[in-house]
Amino acid sequence: ALMCRFQRPMAEVEALVCSRRLLGRMREVDGMRVREVGEWGRIQGAPVSPAFPMRLHAAEADVVVIQTPNPTAEISVLFARPNRVVVRYQSDVIRQDRAMKLYRPLFERYLNRADAIIASSSQYVDSSPYLQTRRGRCTVIPIGIAPESFSAPANGRVDELRERYGGQFVFACGRHVYYK
Repeated sequence: ALMCRFQRPMAEVEALVCSRRLLGRMREVDGMRVREVGEWGRIQGAPVSPAFPMRLHAAEADVVVIQTPNPTAEISVLFARPNRVVVRYQSDVIRQDRAMKLYRPLFERYLNRADAIIASSSQYVDSSPYLQTRRGRCTVIPIGIAPESFSAPANGRVDELRERYGGQFVFACGRHVYYK
């Protein structure tokens, strides 16, 4: 959502996402169009959504930005064949290594299709077996936050946290997942 918010002044932006609902819908979130495509279920955490590639193709976007890993969107890029593809590479696939052995040829085709790949650090480009061979298309853009989102804590919340945990503490923002 943050990436879309900062791109809106420069372009017409629409987010295409899978919904955990069977039927899709169009919503507006913080002034941005969000098209939710229904899904039939999940396989190893990835949504199964036959409508996703059709919606991606119908979008007729000048640039499609895909956050990876995201097998549903990655395969959809191969079917929909958008004009330009930018990959925001978040992580190598780690836990689903068996599935990756089968999926790797499609994943490699998807990465080869990318016009640009955004990685969060140069160390990540150097250490990822998928990014090392595509170094020329990689650009490093560190992950950012909107600091204004954290400038005014809810009344009493800081006092409540200090009471519960004691004195000084450090705030860290991120999603608590196994690969971080």
